[in-house]
Amino acid sequence: MTTRERQSGFFTHRQIHAYMARYARDEDALFAFGHKLQMRGQFRQAAKLYGQVLSLNPENTGCLNNLGNCLRSLGRDADAIPFFHRALAIHPGKRSARLNLGMARLALGQYEAAWPNYEARLEIVDYRKEAWTSGKPRWNGQPLERGERLFVYGNQGLGDELQCLRCLPWVSRRAPNHVIAVQA
Repeated sequence: MTTRERQSGFFTHRQIHAYMARYARDEDALFAFGHKLQMRGQFRQAAKLYGQVLSLNPENTGCLNNLGNCLRSLGRDADAIPFFHRALAIHPGKRSARLNLGMARLALGQYEAAWPNYEARLEIVDYRKEAWTSGKPRWNGQPLERGERLFVYGNQGLGDELQCLRCLPWVSRRAPNHVIAVQA
């Protein structure tokens, strides 16, 4: 391993293959190393390890979900979708697989199919929870009654909030009386 590789935290192909050979039958060790590679941005290598885990246990829903996420990170959203579906077929209540399926479909422009699964994010992460516990109903796009006000706020990262600003003309037509709150 070169000094640069050591400093970057990346694993070489030789190290990865040695690990895969040494722990070829250890589902947990392979999964953990796959996750480590995934977190370090080595998505192709992580996908290989997840494939090896699935050869040992085809019903490992965490592995199916992570493999789908690796494919998404490689720009292969369409290829990721079957892995999320398999995870959901095995464990229908797996919120992370629902959310990831929704995000893959959003990336592909399949909005109608995406939104119901994307809503799983509200069950997973505490996105500015106080806004949802205010007792106010969530808006579903219907026209508002005269005098009603829509409160629009960001619940993701700043980049996502900036992306969603392009929807404001549509929101303004449907709900002319609105307030917007984003990160400062």
